[in-house]
Amino acid sequence: MEREFEVILDSNTLDDYEVFLNKFENYKENLREIKLNQLLNECKRIEFIVDIIRHPSGVYYLELENDDIKFDISLKNAAAAIKDFKFILNGNKIDKLTINTKILTTPGGKELQLLLESGFEIIAKQLFAPNFVKFYLTYPNKSEIRDIKINKILN
Repeated sequence: MEREFEVILDSNTLDDYEVFLNKFENYKENLREIKLNQLLNECKRIEFIVDIIRHPSGVYYLELENDDIKFDISLKNAAAAIKDFKFILNGNKIDKLTINTKILTTPGGKELQLLLESGFEIIAKQLFAPNFVKFYLTYPNKSEIRDIKINKILN
């Protein structure tokens, strides 16, 4: 199952992601066009997609927020695989960032699927480290999750 999640931004600019995005060939191919559009169309919004599927170093995973957020994610903790990023820019400021994902059949993916089917709002957040950005999923109503997990086990 595929699902799109909007990333919570904190006045981020394209420069915040520059080192991370340069790892992706289609970003580097389109960077000149993006910069040119920013110069020529200062007041217009620009949308572009960074495709992760073709990335030679493998897959980027998302996990559900836990008490021990790490920058490296093992497959057993992964809930979804990132397919692409969609950026909407206004100048150099990012107005909107969404992550298109494929939900996995791992324990984390099954938990994510259960949360989505139960109607929980799932949002994506980010952590920055030198040369890397980690994205993870979280949900506002964490106190209600325990009851759902218990009911699922009992039924």
